[in-house]
Formats: sequence, C-alpha cells, structure tokens
Amino acid sequence: HKWEEPQTVRYRKSEKFTWHLDALSPSPETQGPGGQRVATFLVYLNDLTKDDGGATMFRDLVGPDG
Repeated sequence: HKWEEPQTVRYRKSEKFTWHLDALSPSPETQGPGGQRVATFLVYLNDLTKDDGGATMFRDLVGPDG
C-alpha cells in the first residue's frame, strides 16, 4: 500500500478551493493495488452556520436515487 502525505489547508474569509480532479494519470503503476486514491478523510475544525459558508461538494458523486 502507498500513503500520501497529509495536507493541512486553512481558508480565510472569501478564499476557496475550486473544483478539481483527485486522480493520477492512468499507467501500469496506478492500475494495481496502491495506485489510485480510494478514500479521502476530511476534518473540519470549526462549527459554521449555513450563512457562514464552509461547504464541501462532491460534484460527481451520485446517490442511490441517481
């Protein structure tokens, strides 16, 4: 198995991380075990109200109803 280094990100007011793809280019090394990322773990250190912002959206994730 391969591990990526943990990443710490701090956003200040009006900053954001735009849509991006978390995948490696297809190659023989990424097709077997330990290749593509299979999970992402997010931790939020602040409690925000709906009006404060702070949303995370997985654009291409489809739920059970499509």
